[in-house]
Amino acid sequence: EAKIEDEKITELVIENVHKKGNLKITKVDKDDKTITLGAIEFDLIDKNGNVIAHLITDVNGEAYIENINTGIYTLKETVTKREYNLCENKDIVVEWNKTSDIVIENEKKKGQIQITKQDAEKEEIKLEGVKFQILDINNKVVEEIITDNNGKALSSKLLIGEYTVKEIDLGYNTDYLINEKAYILEVENEKVTELVVENEHKKGNLQIKKVNKDNHNILLEGVEFKITDKDGVEYGVTTNERGIARVEDIRVGNIQIKEV
Repeated sequence: EAKIEDEKITELVIENVHKKGNLKITKVDKDDKTITLGAIEFDLIDKNGNVIAHLITDVNGEAYIENINTGIYTLKETVTKREYNLCENKDIVVEWNKTSDIVIENEKKKGQIQITKQDAEKEEIKLEGVKFQILDINNKVVEEIITDNNGKALSSKLLIGEYTVKEIDLGYNTDYLINEKAYILEVENEKVTELVVENEHKKGNLQIKKVNKDNHNILLEGVEFKITDKDGVEYGVTTNERGIARVEDIRVGNIQIKEV
Protein backbone atom coordinates (compact mmCIF):
# COMPACT_ATOMS: atom_id res chain seq x y z
CA GLU A 1 0.00 0.00 0.00
CA ALA A 2 1.11 3.55 -0.67
CA LYS A 3 -0.26 6.89 0.44
CA ILE A 4 -0.32 9.53 -2.28
CA GLU A 5 -0.08 13.13 -1.03
CA ASP A 6 -0.67 16.40 -2.85
CA GLU A 7 2.38 17.74 -4.68
CA LYS A 8 4.65 14.98 -3.35
CA ILE A 9 6.46 11.96 -4.79
CA THR A 10 5.87 8.85 -2.80
CA GLU A 11 8.84 6.48 -3.04
CA LEU A 12 8.57 2.73 -2.63
CA VAL A 13 11.45 0.22 -2.35
CA ILE A 14 10.42 -3.22 -3.55
CA GLU A 15 12.86 -6.08 -3.08
CA ASN A 16 13.18 -9.35 -4.95
CA VAL A 17 15.02 -12.36 -3.55
CA HIS A 18 17.57 -13.69 -6.07
CA LYS A 19 17.06 -17.32 -6.96
CA LYS A 20 19.52 -19.55 -5.13
CA GLY A 21 21.33 -22.79 -5.78
CA ASN A 22 24.12 -24.93 -4.36
CA LEU A 23 27.55 -25.96 -5.53
CA LYS A 24 29.49 -29.13 -4.82
CA ILE A 25 33.09 -29.64 -5.99
CA THR A 26 34.83 -33.02 -6.09
CA LYS A 27 38.57 -33.01 -6.72
CA VAL A 28 40.16 -36.12 -8.30
CA ASP A 29 43.38 -37.31 -9.92
CA LYS A 30 43.13 -37.08 -13.71
CA ASP A 31 44.71 -40.48 -14.38
CA ASP A 32 43.04 -42.37 -11.51
CA LYS A 33 39.66 -40.89 -10.63
CA THR A 34 39.36 -43.11 -7.57
CA ILE A 35 42.01 -40.90 -5.95
CA THR A 36 40.37 -37.85 -4.35
CA LEU A 37 42.42 -34.82 -3.35
CA GLY A 38 41.91 -32.97 -0.08
CA ALA A 39 43.24 -29.54 0.96
CA ILE A 40 42.83 -28.11 -2.55
CA GLU A 41 41.77 -24.45 -2.49
CA PHE A 42 39.52 -22.50 -4.87
CA ASP A 43 38.18 -19.00 -5.34
CA LEU A 44 34.59 -18.71 -6.61
CA ILE A 45 34.42 -15.57 -8.77
CA ASP A 46 31.25 -13.91 -10.07
CA LYS A 47 30.78 -12.32 -13.50
CA ASN A 48 31.97 -8.96 -12.16
CA GLY A 49 35.28 -10.42 -10.99
CA ASN A 50 34.40 -10.45 -7.29
CA VAL A 51 35.51 -13.37 -5.11
CA ILE A 52 32.33 -14.45 -3.35
CA ALA A 53 33.72 -17.55 -1.61
CA HIS A 54 36.96 -19.39 -0.85
CA LEU A 55 36.57 -23.15 -0.85
CA ILE A 56 38.85 -25.93 0.47
CA THR A 57 38.26 -29.61 -0.28
CA ASP A 58 37.99 -31.98 2.68
CA VAL A 59 39.61 -35.39 3.18
CA ASN A 60 37.15 -36.84 0.66
CA GLY A 61 38.16 -34.26 -1.95
CA GLU A 62 34.83 -32.41 -1.62
CA ALA A 63 33.88 -28.78 -1.03
CA TYR A 64 30.28 -27.58 -0.68
CA ILE A 65 28.59 -24.17 -0.62
CA GLU A 66 24.82 -23.52 -0.22
CA ASN A 67 22.42 -20.73 -1.11
CA ILE A 68 24.45 -18.78 -3.64
CA ASN A 69 22.87 -16.71 -6.36
CA THR A 70 22.15 -18.51 -9.59
CA GLY A 71 24.29 -17.57 -12.57
CA ILE A 72 27.65 -18.11 -14.21
CA TYR A 73 30.79 -18.24 -12.07
CA THR A 74 34.49 -18.90 -12.58
CA LEU A 75 36.15 -21.48 -10.37
CA LYS A 76 39.84 -20.68 -9.94
CA GLU A 77 42.16 -23.16 -8.27
CA THR A 78 44.65 -21.30 -6.06
CA VAL A 79 46.44 -24.05 -4.09
CA THR A 80 47.13 -27.67 -5.04
CA LYS A 81 49.43 -30.46 -3.94
CA ARG A 82 53.12 -30.17 -4.76
CA GLU A 83 53.17 -33.06 -7.23
CA TYR A 84 50.20 -31.72 -9.23
CA ASN A 85 49.74 -28.90 -11.72
CA LEU A 86 47.11 -26.26 -11.03
CA CYS A 87 44.08 -26.87 -13.21
CA GLU A 88 42.78 -24.25 -15.61
CA ASN A 89 39.97 -21.90 -14.60
CA LYS A 90 36.57 -23.47 -15.11
CA ASP A 91 33.28 -21.70 -15.87
CA ILE A 92 30.31 -23.20 -14.02
CA VAL A 93 26.58 -22.54 -13.85
CA VAL A 94 24.60 -22.49 -10.61
CA GLU A 95 20.90 -23.27 -11.22
CA TRP A 96 17.80 -22.53 -9.17
CA ASN A 97 16.98 -25.06 -6.45
CA LYS A 98 19.66 -27.40 -7.76
CA THR A 99 23.09 -28.54 -6.65
CA SER A 100 25.67 -28.15 -9.39
CA ASP A 101 27.95 -31.16 -8.93
CA ILE A 102 31.33 -30.36 -10.52
CA VAL A 103 34.23 -32.82 -10.82
CA ILE A 104 37.61 -31.12 -11.25
CA GLU A 105 40.62 -33.14 -12.37
CA ASN A 106 44.24 -32.46 -11.49
CA GLU A 107 47.06 -33.91 -13.54
CA LYS A 108 50.28 -34.89 -11.85
CA LYS A 109 53.37 -33.05 -13.07
CA LYS A 110 54.79 -34.87 -16.09
CA GLY A 111 57.47 -34.67 -18.73
CA GLN A 112 58.80 -36.78 -21.60
CA ILE A 113 61.98 -38.48 -22.79
CA GLN A 114 63.16 -38.28 -26.39
CA ILE A 115 65.94 -40.57 -27.60
CA THR A 116 68.03 -39.95 -30.71
CA LYS A 117 69.80 -43.07 -31.97
CA GLN A 118 72.85 -42.63 -34.19
CA ASP A 119 76.09 -44.10 -35.49
CA ALA A 120 79.01 -43.47 -33.09
CA GLU A 121 81.33 -42.28 -35.90
CA LYS A 122 78.90 -40.71 -38.35
CA GLU A 123 76.22 -38.85 -36.42
CA GLU A 124 74.29 -38.13 -39.60
CA ILE A 125 73.44 -41.86 -39.79
CA LYS A 126 70.32 -42.38 -37.68
CA LEU A 127 69.16 -45.85 -36.67
CA GLU A 128 65.53 -46.86 -37.09
CA GLY A 129 63.79 -49.70 -35.28
CA VAL A 130 65.90 -49.71 -32.09
CA LYS A 131 63.89 -50.58 -28.97
CA PHE A 132 64.42 -49.07 -25.52
CA GLN A 133 62.98 -49.74 -22.09
CA ILE A 134 62.21 -46.93 -19.64
CA LEU A 135 62.33 -48.03 -15.99
CA ASP A 136 61.28 -46.13 -12.86
CA ILE A 137 63.23 -45.87 -9.59
CA ASN A 138 61.82 -49.25 -8.53
CA ASN A 139 63.32 -50.81 -11.67
CA LYS A 140 59.83 -51.41 -13.06
CA VAL A 141 59.38 -51.07 -16.83
CA VAL A 142 56.95 -48.22 -17.44
CA GLU A 143 57.24 -48.08 -21.23
CA GLU A 144 59.01 -49.45 -24.30
CA ILE A 145 59.67 -47.15 -27.27
CA ILE A 146 61.12 -47.73 -30.77
CA THR A 147 63.04 -45.26 -32.93
CA ASP A 148 61.45 -44.00 -36.16
CA ASN A 149 63.09 -43.40 -39.53
CA ASN A 150 64.73 -40.27 -38.12
CA GLY A 151 66.29 -42.29 -35.32
CA LYS A 152 64.00 -40.69 -32.74
CA ALA A 153 61.72 -42.20 -30.11
CA LEU A 154 59.46 -40.08 -27.89
CA SER A 155 57.97 -41.43 -24.69
CA SER A 156 54.45 -40.79 -23.48
CA LYS A 157 53.98 -38.36 -20.58
CA LEU A 158 55.84 -39.66 -17.53
CA LEU A 159 55.53 -38.60 -13.91
CA ILE A 160 58.40 -36.32 -12.93
CA GLY A 161 61.36 -38.04 -11.32
CA GLU A 162 64.32 -40.28 -12.07
CA TYR A 163 64.26 -42.94 -14.80
CA THR A 164 66.68 -45.42 -16.34
CA VAL A 165 66.85 -45.94 -20.11
CA LYS A 166 68.22 -49.20 -21.54
CA GLU A 167 68.66 -50.36 -25.12
CA ILE A 168 67.23 -53.86 -25.48
CA ASP A 169 66.93 -54.61 -29.21
CA LEU A 170 68.69 -53.28 -32.32
CA GLY A 171 65.98 -54.50 -34.67
CA TYR A 172 67.36 -54.99 -38.16
CA ASN A 173 70.53 -52.99 -37.42
CA THR A 174 72.56 -56.20 -37.25
CA ASP A 175 75.78 -54.47 -38.37
CA TYR A 176 75.95 -52.65 -35.02
CA LEU A 177 76.90 -53.63 -31.48
CA ILE A 178 74.17 -53.16 -28.89
CA ASN A 179 74.79 -50.32 -26.44
CA GLU A 180 74.68 -51.89 -22.98
CA LYS A 181 74.99 -48.67 -21.01
CA ALA A 182 72.17 -47.74 -18.60
CA TYR A 183 71.35 -44.03 -18.80
CA ILE A 184 69.98 -42.26 -15.71
CA LEU A 185 67.70 -39.32 -16.56
CA GLU A 186 65.65 -36.78 -14.62
CA VAL A 187 62.21 -36.04 -16.07
CA GLU A 188 61.10 -32.48 -15.33
CA ASN A 189 57.67 -30.90 -15.43
CA GLU A 190 56.43 -30.03 -18.93
CA LYS A 191 59.88 -30.60 -20.44
CA VAL A 192 61.30 -33.09 -22.93
CA THR A 193 64.55 -34.62 -21.66
CA GLU A 194 66.82 -35.31 -24.64
CA LEU A 195 69.15 -38.31 -24.81
CA VAL A 196 71.56 -39.21 -27.64
CA VAL A 197 72.56 -42.88 -27.72
CA GLU A 198 75.34 -44.03 -30.04
CA ASN A 199 76.15 -47.48 -31.42
CA GLU A 200 79.51 -48.78 -32.54
CA HIS A 201 79.51 -50.33 -36.00
CA LYS A 202 80.86 -53.87 -36.15
CA LYS A 203 84.27 -54.01 -37.82
CA GLY A 204 86.64 -56.45 -39.47
CA ASN A 205 89.93 -56.37 -41.35
CA LEU A 206 90.71 -56.32 -45.07
CA GLN A 207 93.87 -57.49 -46.83
CA ILE A 208 94.62 -56.94 -50.50
CA LYS A 209 97.43 -58.78 -52.30
CA LYS A 210 98.63 -57.24 -55.55
CA VAL A 211 100.24 -59.55 -58.12
CA ASN A 212 101.17 -59.74 -61.79
CA LYS A 213 98.28 -61.21 -63.76
CA ASP A 214 100.48 -63.64 -65.70
CA ASN A 215 102.79 -64.55 -62.84
CA HIS A 216 101.36 -64.42 -59.34
CA ASN A 217 104.83 -64.80 -57.89
CA ILE A 218 105.60 -61.26 -58.99
CA LEU A 219 104.37 -58.97 -56.17
CA LEU A 220 103.62 -55.33 -56.91
CA GLU A 221 104.74 -52.72 -54.40
CA GLY A 222 103.47 -49.12 -54.19
CA VAL A 223 100.03 -49.73 -55.72
CA GLU A 224 97.41 -47.41 -54.23
CA PHE A 225 93.78 -48.27 -53.54
CA LYS A 226 90.75 -46.31 -52.37
CA ILE A 227 88.30 -48.37 -50.33
CA THR A 228 84.75 -47.11 -49.64
CA ASP A 229 82.42 -48.85 -47.19
CA LYS A 230 78.63 -49.00 -47.44
CA ASP A 231 78.25 -45.76 -45.44
CA GLY A 232 80.66 -43.77 -47.60
CA VAL A 233 83.65 -43.93 -45.25
CA GLU A 234 86.86 -43.93 -47.31
CA TYR A 235 90.22 -45.57 -46.61
CA GLY A 236 93.44 -45.11 -48.60
CA VAL A 237 96.09 -47.89 -48.64
CA THR A 238 99.30 -48.71 -50.52
CA THR A 239 100.86 -52.14 -51.07
CA ASN A 240 104.19 -52.89 -49.39
CA GLU A 241 107.21 -54.77 -50.78
CA ARG A 242 105.28 -58.04 -50.43
CA GLY A 243 102.38 -56.63 -52.49
CA ILE A 244 100.20 -56.46 -49.37
CA ALA A 245 97.87 -53.64 -48.33
CA ARG A 246 95.92 -54.08 -45.12
CA VAL A 247 93.09 -52.10 -43.53
CA GLU A 248 92.32 -52.66 -39.85
CA ASP A 249 88.90 -52.03 -38.31
CA ILE A 250 86.88 -51.45 -41.46
CA ARG A 251 83.11 -51.38 -41.07
CA VAL A 252 81.47 -54.70 -41.93
CA GLY A 253 79.33 -54.98 -45.02
CA ASN A 254 79.74 -54.52 -48.74
CA ILE A 255 82.71 -52.40 -49.79
CA GLN A 256 84.06 -50.94 -53.00
CA ILE A 257 87.74 -51.31 -53.86
CA LYS A 258 89.20 -49.02 -56.50
CA GLU A 259 92.78 -49.08 -57.72
CA VAL A 260 93.95 -45.52 -58.15
